[in-house]
Amino acid sequence: MQPEYEYGRLRNPFLNAGAIAATDLLLAGYQPKEDIGEIVRFLRFLARDDAIAIDPDMTRSERDTGFYNFALAQFMRSFDVITRPAEEVLGVYFYHCAITMSCT
Repeated sequence: MQPEYEYGRLRNPFLNAGAIAATDLLLAGYQPKEDIGEIVRFLRFLARDDAIAIDPDMTRSERDTGFYNFALAQFMRSFDVITRPAEEVLGVYFYHCAITMSCT
């Protein structure tokens, strides 16, 4: 509801809308496949953990059930919060949602 009340302005990158907007920004310098690879490499570097990966089943589940996120991305695009097509941004966002790693 926040983006609607605030005319598309986002305040928290850890909520869906903020994470979708962050994904759009990350795509500014990369093609989708490059972006996904760079995120995984960056997380592996920060965590010093080469086991960080993307769960393909989770990616598929996010894509198959992401209707709310698709509507949200379209809404955000109507306010020019994201600049790329919702399908492109969400294609990468769903991979980001499926990153797996240990908490230890």
